Amino acid sequence: MKKEDILTGVFSANNVEHWDDLENNSINLCCVNCQEESEENCDFCESPSNNDRLFGQWLQDENEKYYPDENGEFAGIYSPDFNTIQVVFSKYIIKGNMCSPCFPNQVDGDTDGEYTGYCIPADLMREEWQEENKNRITEI
Repeated sequence: MKKEDILTGVFSANNVEHWDDLENNSINLCCVNCQEESEENCDFCESPSNNDRLFGQWLQDENEKYYPDENGEFAGIYSPDFNTIQVVFSKYIIKGNMCSPCFPNQVDGDTDGEYTGYCIPADLMREEWQEENKNRITEI
């Protein structure tokens, strides 16, 4: 399968069980925007835990823009407004349906379907989710 044929995968954050593992390797975009090193010092953010975050492995280009580290395991974006994680790169893929209009041209990783999207590492998800979806996940 060609990389261009793999779409962003979207997952309900309710299915994530191991938030501590994600938090240890996250970038709070609000604090980055206000140029603070830690959430405690960030006066710009009303509630740092309720901001968009980058999870997984990311790199920065010369303009300080973030992009997925394709040598890493995965790269995802957490959106508290939608309570979702959009997986923009991963060593895993999943088959699912297309998402609602909120996430155009992206794959709903929580439903079975025919489209291919990047998948969050299954070991971060609830055990029930892992069991229900293990046949849909492939390592690439």
